[in-house]
Amino acid sequence: MNRVFSKEQLENFDVWGFCKNNDIIGCQVALTDTRELSKFAHQDGVLSIELASQKNANIFAGQETFELNFHISTILDLQCQRCLENLAWHYEQEFSLPIFRSEKQAENAPETVEDFLVCEQAEKIDLLWFIEEEILLAMPMIAKHENCSLPQAFGKEKNNLAEEKENPFAALKQLLK
Repeated sequence: MNRVFSKEQLENFDVWGFCKNNDIIGCQVALTDTRELSKFAHQDGVLSIELASQKNANIFAGQETFELNFHISTILDLQCQRCLENLAWHYEQEFSLPIFRSEKQAENAPETVEDFLVCEQAEKIDLLWFIEEEILLAMPMIAKHENCSLPQAFGKEKNNLAEEKENPFAALKQLLK
């Protein structure tokens, strides 16, 4: 089944209901409607989300598990730390997240499973928050263009300061003559 979800449905997401139906959803959320990413939103920016559930072939602690398969993409406006101009940062990621019913079940998972979600049977989660956090963690610490230079105003000021500043040892040079 292929459905479209709203922002409100993502914020109150029924994980197990979604997984039991082997659902596939797609949605676009305006970046201005997000909590954290709105700070980096450009005009008409959207967060595109495709999500599918899949039954995991492995059984942990006697219970079946599922995986959520994500495909997320967006473009955020960052500021280049070299030239201070806007920088359009493209984010596109696909990843899978195993879902466990209890901590005990997660403890029995193989060591190769690093990231997972423990969700009780009737628990609903804020999936939009989770997706926003994934994007924030992937953002570059220092955003910069591939090729850019210092801002022109800064470069001119630096040159003017060097010309105006007098050498502190000029007086000593006069004494040595």
